[in-house]
Amino acid sequence: MRNALMLPPRRQSDYSLRDDVCNVLNKTGYTALRTVDCRVNDGIVELSGDVPSFYCKQLAQAVILPLARVREVRNHLTVR
Repeated sequence: MRNALMLPPRRQSDYSLRDDVCNVLNKTGYTALRTVDCRVNDGIVELSGDVPSFYCKQLAQAVILPLARVREVRNHLTVR
């Protein structure tokens, strides 16, 4: 019998990848990247929220692309 609290394997992987993405964004040293909303579905990472510059928008994407389980990044960050 499957435990009702356990997530399907793909979802566990997505949650783990989301944690990895958040950790990498936090380690950049840019405060604005700590507030980026990140969603992961089957290795596809979607970023949303506001950042102060185009550089921060590009940096967010660049630092997470090398992560092993990232299949695609959809960067919906808005420069304000």
